[in-house]
Amino acid sequence: MKYKKNNLEDWKFTKEMNSSERKLAVSIYLKYPKVEDITQLELNDRKRYRDNFLKKQLEALLKKIKLSAFSLIGSKRSPRGIKTEISLDKLAAIAKLACVRNVYIERIEHAKRCKISQILEFFCVKMTVAIQIEGITTGMQTYEERYVLVKARDMEDAYRRVAKQEKSYSTAYLNPDCRLVRWKIESYDDCFSTGITDTHSFNEHTGNEIFSVLKKRKLNKDTSWLP
Repeated sequence: MKYKKNNLEDWKFTKEMNSSERKLAVSIYLKYPKVEDITQLELNDRKRYRDNFLKKQLEALLKKIKLSAFSLIGSKRSPRGIKTEISLDKLAAIAKLACVRNVYIERIEHAKRCKISQILEFFCVKMTVAIQIEGITTGMQTYEERYVLVKARDMEDAYRRVAKQEKSYSTAYLNPDCRLVRWKIESYDDCFSTGITDTHSFNEHTGNEIFSVLKKRKLNKDTSWLP
């Protein structure tokens, strides 16, 4: 049986029972209007169109499935979906409805959530590295903003893996003046999750986002979007 996008594969049944008897607590999310349909409207009309569209999807859903009880996700004015209880044999049909975007299973009777094996992901760690020269204590110092790509479980793991290499980063060498020089990591400043889990993604012609920082600046005519 092929389901529309949902998380049924995350669950393992602990007791055999008829699918019409097995109860599921679910969140059913409604189909959202297409961006191109909304952008054709004036700004003041867009929310009204979106809310009316969602109300129609909710009406269609409630006509298709008979529910004794449910609670809204969102609000009456702008419903995003519903939380309710269904039987397993109804899941496929509900997920395939044109008014439904997806179905998220919160709980299944006589079932437990599977342990999902953690996939290593590429993280980009930003650090500040100072170039220290033996005996030099005045004047200008060169420093580096260094970005290191590392495969790890999460951000904390990425920091730990990079920190293990700190000694090798700071190995001293002699410069032309025979003074010792080392590149000293002063701080670990940020860590960015790339969402990339395999090296094949780096071959994409569209490129990959390796690091990103959100900042604010004052708007002006040249930086504003006035369609």
